[in-house]
Amino acid sequence: MAGVLHMGKMKRIQTDCLVLGAALWIVAGSSAAQTPRLPNIIPDYAGVVIPSNIAPLNFVINEPGMRFRVVFTGETGETIRMESKSPAVKLPLKQWRNLLAANAGREIRIEISVCDASGRWTSFSPIRDRVAEPIDSHLVYRLIDPAYNLWKKMGIYQRNIETFEETPVLINRLTEDNCMNCHNFCKNSPIGGSCICGAARARPCC
Repeated sequence: MAGVLHMGKMKRIQTDCLVLGAALWIVAGSSAAQTPRLPNIIPDYAGVVIPSNIAPLNFVINEPGMRFRVVFTGETGETIRMESKSPAVKLPLKQWRNLLAANAGREIRIEISVCDASGRWTSFSPIRDRVAEPIDSHLVYRLIDPAYNLWKKMGIYQRNIETFEETPVLINRLTEDNCMNCHNFCKNSPIGGSCICGAARARPCC
């Protein structure tokens, strides 16, 4: 019986702490100075349309500050609250998916605040984005060094846009270091291209 009472007391304390933390968050937010402009973030996701099945749109807050606070809210569903000393915002996958699923066809808001060295918070105008219907889960592309100075090291890769997972479809070290470009997708067909394989070697054809 004592154990049950102890667990109940601990649960009540945890709940009280959560309520207190939320109250402090609200008070801090309400006392922040308001700036009538959008925050600078990289990449710039302001005013975009977001597929409801896309992986978290992580970004960096490009504003000076010592602490950074971000709140994601939708017309419905759970709110995502984050605070860190780092300007890099990395969203939790499960909460992000739930937020988008609950707001498909609706708007979500991203509210950003920064704190300077004196402890003064500044809040920016909220970023507003629209959540759309889901799109195809995979994207296929050629991956090559941006400077094109290592063209012999390239491949055709696919990326799961829902999870960040990237896997090779065909890499050119298996095809005598040949170039891989649009000819791997016959006439740009979404069905795919063709490769002739034989005698331990492969080559693309169209």
